[in-house]
Amino acid sequence: MINLGIVGLGPVWESRYRPVLDKLQHRVRIRAVFDPVASRCDEVASTLRAAPYQGVLALLTHADVRGILLLDSSWYGNALIHFVRQMHKPVYIAGSLGENRDELSRLCSLIESDGLLVMPEFSRRFTPATCRLHELMATRLGRPKHIAIDAIHPAPDSAEAIPGQKAGTDFMVGLLDWCRYVVRLTMIRLEARPLDPALPPDTPHHRVAIEFGDGRDPGAVRSTAELVVRHHEAVAEDVPNRLHPAITVQCEHGEAAIESPAQIRWKLTGGETATESLTSDRSEVEVMIDHFCRRLVGGLIPVADISDVCRGVRLVHATRQSLATSAPIPLNGEFV
Repeated sequence: MINLGIVGLGPVWESRYRPVLDKLQHRVRIRAVFDPVASRCDEVASTLRAAPYQGVLALLTHADVRGILLLDSSWYGNALIHFVRQMHKPVYIAGSLGENRDELSRLCSLIESDGLLVMPEFSRRFTPATCRLHELMATRLGRPKHIAIDAIHPAPDSAEAIPGQKAGTDFMVGLLDWCRYVVRLTMIRLEARPLDPALPPDTPHHRVAIEFGDGRDPGAVRSTAELVVRHHEAVAEDVPNRLHPAITVQCEHGEAAIESPAQIRWKLTGGETATESLTSDRSEVEVMIDHFCRRLVGGLIPVADISDVCRGVRLVHATRQSLATSAPIPLNGEFV
């Protein structure tokens, strides 16, 4: 049994995290809970048979807590990460770490020097549809050659967007990271163009083209990706799946289409076609918390870290630079 503490319950506690922790209760035990809303903290702690805490530092000193689930840090910012470092507590982070490149780089260096497990959520990597896509690429479809994404940027006040996929930088970080995670090659060039030149350059209404290559041959393009990100106000209200980008992946031996986290359609070139519903598969949250717990007990399974956040934020800034200058941005093989 792995003992964990929860810091910040957040707006999607009941719908997103509690069902997963209930499902994992044979492996995970919540021993301590902190939330800035005291009544809510007491209620959840009582339900989970955990100790409620009135302060973060007090919870971090709980000797029986092996790792922290940071489910809402919006009220504390990255200062909480420094508290976690001081207590050397491994932490799973749901939500944003901001977009200050210098601050993130310093934080990354400190965490790497500490050897501390700090795992941010990258939900799109582990949806049932993405996991199945990787299986199909390994067994049937072959290497990805081109990714096409049509996404609607959520409204800034959207209450439905999950952590890491809200409006602003986080949304683009998640999409760009997903492309890199699927292709698994070096990003060598990025170019962004506005869909509507009349809109300001920082408006999320643009097209981003990315070239991927082999690190041993920086000039050779082996895969490409194109992201069309449309502003929510420019899209009709009746468009379905507003929170889920429409994704098509063309591979060596066929293609796959993802329109929701739990469904994938695929076809082989000149052959078999299938539509798979994956609603019975493990959710992305269950997969990520499972990975975090496996690392806590000494497993070597690879997980995301702060360097992935830094890389994503730098790519977003490169996108903005390309939009502002109307020129492609060479990535110099730094984005692997």
